[in-house]
Amino acid sequence: MDSYKKKVFLDILIIFILSLLPFWWLRGGYVVLGHDAGTPISPQAHFLDRLNTWTYRYNEGSDQSYALAGFFLHGFEAALEFLPVSLSIQQSIQFSTYFFLFGLSMYIFSKTIFNDEKNYIPLLAAIIYQFNHFILQAWFIAERTKFTLYIALPLILSIIIVLFRKKSNPYRLGIMSALILWIFNGGGFLPLFGALIVSSLILFLMLLFNSKNYRQMLLRGLKFIFTTLLISVLVHSYWLLPFVSYVKTNFSSSVAEAGGLAGVLNWLAAISKDTSFINMFRLQGIQEWYVNTQHPYARNYLNIFATAISFLIPTIFIFSLKFKNKKNNIIITSLILISLVSLFFMAGSHPPFGWLYVQLIKYVPGFIAFRTPYYKFAPGFYVGFAPLFAYVFSKVIFRSTKIKIPHRLKVISIALLVLLYNFPFFSVDFFQYTNDLSTKVAIPEYVLDYKDFANSAEFEYKRTLLLPGRILGTGVASYQWGYWSLAGVHSLLDNHSYVMPPTSDKSIYEKMLMDLYSGILDDKNEWLSIAQHVGVDSILLEKDFVDFDFEGKNISAVDFHQAIKNLTDIKLVKSFGEWSLYEIPQPDNFSNQYIELKINSETTQLSNYLFNNLDLNPSLVITDKSLPVEDNHRSGTIIFPECMDCFLSKGQQYFAGGRSILTPDSIFYKLLLPLSSLKKSLPPEINQDPISTLENLYAIQAQFSHKKPYSSRSPIWDAYLANLNFYKEDLIDFLNEVSESSISNLKIYGLYNNIVLQGNLLKDISSLINQEDEAKNYFKAREILKDMEELALKHVAVTPQSHQPLFTFDLDKEGEYSIDLFRDSTNYSLLGHQLINFVLNDVEQQINGRDGEWFSLGKHNLKEGLNTLRLIDYPLNKRVNFENSEYDISSNCSRISLGDLDRNRYQLSIGLINYVGDVDLTYHIQNTANRDPILPYWGLKQETKRGISTQMSIPFEASIVDEYVLRICDDVKQKQSPVRIESIVLDRIPKTEIVLSNLDEENSISSKKIDLEIIDNNRIEIEVPGGEEGFLSLPIVSTQNWENNRNLTTFKFNGNLLGYYLPASADSYTIKLDYKIQKHYLVGWLVAGFGLISSIVLYFILHKKRK
Repeated sequence: MDSYKKKVFLDILIIFILSLLPFWWLRGGYVVLGHDAGTPISPQAHFLDRLNTWTYRYNEGSDQSYALAGFFLHGFEAALEFLPVSLSIQQSIQFSTYFFLFGLSMYIFSKTIFNDEKNYIPLLAAIIYQFNHFILQAWFIAERTKFTLYIALPLILSIIIVLFRKKSNPYRLGIMSALILWIFNGGGFLPLFGALIVSSLILFLMLLFNSKNYRQMLLRGLKFIFTTLLISVLVHSYWLLPFVSYVKTNFSSSVAEAGGLAGVLNWLAAISKDTSFINMFRLQGIQEWYVNTQHPYARNYLNIFATAISFLIPTIFIFSLKFKNKKNNIIITSLILISLVSLFFMAGSHPPFGWLYVQLIKYVPGFIAFRTPYYKFAPGFYVGFAPLFAYVFSKVIFRSTKIKIPHRLKVISIALLVLLYNFPFFSVDFFQYTNDLSTKVAIPEYVLDYKDFANSAEFEYKRTLLLPGRILGTGVASYQWGYWSLAGVHSLLDNHSYVMPPTSDKSIYEKMLMDLYSGILDDKNEWLSIAQHVGVDSILLEKDFVDFDFEGKNISAVDFHQAIKNLTDIKLVKSFGEWSLYEIPQPDNFSNQYIELKINSETTQLSNYLFNNLDLNPSLVITDKSLPVEDNHRSGTIIFPECMDCFLSKGQQYFAGGRSILTPDSIFYKLLLPLSSLKKSLPPEINQDPISTLENLYAIQAQFSHKKPYSSRSPIWDAYLANLNFYKEDLIDFLNEVSESSISNLKIYGLYNNIVLQGNLLKDISSLINQEDEAKNYFKAREILKDMEELALKHVAVTPQSHQPLFTFDLDKEGEYSIDLFRDSTNYSLLGHQLINFVLNDVEQQINGRDGEWFSLGKHNLKEGLNTLRLIDYPLNKRVNFENSEYDISSNCSRISLGDLDRNRYQLSIGLINYVGDVDLTYHIQNTANRDPILPYWGLKQETKRGISTQMSIPFEASIVDEYVLRICDDVKQKQSPVRIESIVLDRIPKTEIVLSNLDEENSISSKKIDLEIIDNNRIEIEVPGGEEGFLSLPIVSTQNWENNRNLTTFKFNGNLLGYYLPASADSYTIKLDYKIQKHYLVGWLVAGFGLISSIVLYFILHKKRK
């Protein structure tokens, strides 16, 4: 072996030895588990489940089309399970492999740049790439998806360098790149590709613009890019096809779950709070260091001594410029540029360039996915920094010194300094993220025993109820042996279906499950029927679950154990230490119900078990507007009126008034302004009009606050008037087409409120106008809004009165109806009151309601068509006393008590005025018992301008009965609050609480035995006996992606369960259900197989040609 090969071998051996560190971490049989780790306890079962687009693992099932790309990642884990070693050793092997590939990929990249047998740059760069703060914070939850792209990044950059050195065919290099990304694909999590895209683009352009033969190199580059993209799309089709189907229906809801655009920007501001350039140049800026007071090692880097040392790191960039020469000038410059541009993206919304990142989030389609910038773009910084660091120190090492020290000893010294600076890798339990919680846990033997049983043929149960499975109302699974996560541990044990507490009770199905668990704790008999209704046939009691508080009571596993002992019908199947498996009896029709019933409703918040105190007893509630049942075949009608004043419960996003969403200061405003003229070519959709016109008004308001001249406001006025005219025309078209129904009435009511809001904003702006032309614009806008308000009021049933909820219902025939009002424990306005005042079709009435869960409003003759019911003396809001608010100078926060609140959803409306200057406010809401944050812990942010009245509307949910506190924090360091609060109104968001039943028709229900067989995750067969028409409900979440072979009409039962209308049939028949996205997955694998074989064949043909 020559000296060059020997040196390479020794370098790689050192990298390999360092990569064995995970064996040290997990010694003693520990594994990485919990938090966001998602590491499976049964890798093979987990891998097999990930071969399906649909999974039954929790509650009513879910689509997992977004998680199919981890084929190699999970396949690697599954393959290791074949080894006759413990899970701890399996994980150690897996993690060491990733660790080694970190170093090897950077070694290859550095060798490609600095291919000199005498230098030690590749080894030093590899060690830095293996040991740094960024990758350390990823190790504590073993982010394998992030690891794969961290490995791929240096390899792709190496190929780009080879491309421009003309050492290989561009098509061949493109195939290599595509296959690397096929294996190391980041689990298909596209935001993780941010660093790869930025780094590759910079290096490609730098090498292209500095090439001698520009056109030739451009052609080579285009061939390379085309091949890479084409082969990548082909070989990734197995997850891309189902992923596209998933994104089309789920992207907007995913953004909504993050709080909409406002929520995303608030999160961005929080994550970017400490990502200043100076922090990141010093390899710091990780959010956890600054917000987690129990962080295991952050304090060691934030003290004065460590801070002083860290300032030496930015000098690396200065020295790298000094050591540039003609041979490496472009590469060094490219590495510096990659690091600096990555720093810009890592900084997110942090000044001084954060405003630009915010514009990208707002206006670049899909960029909202990069709402956590540091963690997505940091690999780009390190892929540039690691070789730069090694290059500078290598130059220093080879400089002549008076004392002759062997170069290898110098390299070892530098490497030891790097490792010493990253000492938490060796000496600190960095898996411990609080004083009490760690992702390094020892799994009890009884859990592993249950895993083996659940994955064996002996386990014959379809759906198991977990007691408790999660802390009720929070979604957290926490066990005494150390597991803590929002993901239940059973999803990592096997592939069976489990029922566990939901994270909230907003939907009917979630409320049903919450009442199931509450019923167990309160020893109510109906919980068993609910369990059977959702398909439960067994119970797993977990006596090792932590104690928790729920609705003011301390709950422990003992409480659930006592409830189990009180049941005589269940039997113990097997015990596994602290876990016990029970079997529960099943009804003949086992939750697959065949009924004759018509329910008339679009959105109801009631479910079947709430009818206990009524004369009605339907087996389930159907939540669609209408069903195709002929009048003479139906046996009863139940109607749930629509609450017009309750539209906030339909998922309103956070809304902050008084700020510019799109201003003329932005280049995007001028680019998007012409789009207004395109609006007339679109169908008469009215949904966008309220948004675009409000954006214009806020932009005008912001111009006044910035003291801009009328010339800058003029184009916004033109856009506003144009959009307002479109709005009016669309409103007229809409009103001409809609029918007089409760659903239409609700939409008009919402539009009416939007028009009134714009009128109020316009009135505020009028006092600032001092130009004749601008005054003319104001009067034009006012007249248009006045006309629109009159149009809307002609069609709305009753002028809105927010303190008196209005219900509307559309009847298809006149008759006598019973009206009942549901009284739940959170209805504070009715507690203790039996006398009900209401207005029915403009006639005021009064009645004494009966005790129990329901108040009877009596029997009434109602007309065909639209009917209205308004409740009087039913206040939904209360004004909060903010006069006694306290301002804390140390935290710059005003504290206002919201009083004692019940478990419910609320809307908090705040009006204030800023009298200091530009101030950023942050809103926090928390209870006083355990100080749990109700909003995201970083709060909701809002910009305010001096002298401008500002409104903030915050929907939130009170999770426990307690006093709640609002904190309004500012970024101004002074002795009093910079804003004056003008009003605070707290609205309780009511649920649909009225039910009507037609007394002219007798309500009857029939049920029949249905044989159901789940063939696999994506296929179900149902044998239906002949008989009259009816409905079939399944304990599976309803989605449009379930196809059936008989073209049956799909409905949602009990909020979101899958159901079908079954026509009458003399003979029995079979219904076959197929989850259609699984077909996309299978077709994707065929395309991927074709792409893989074609690319490999082409690669070897090109390789042979080269030889």
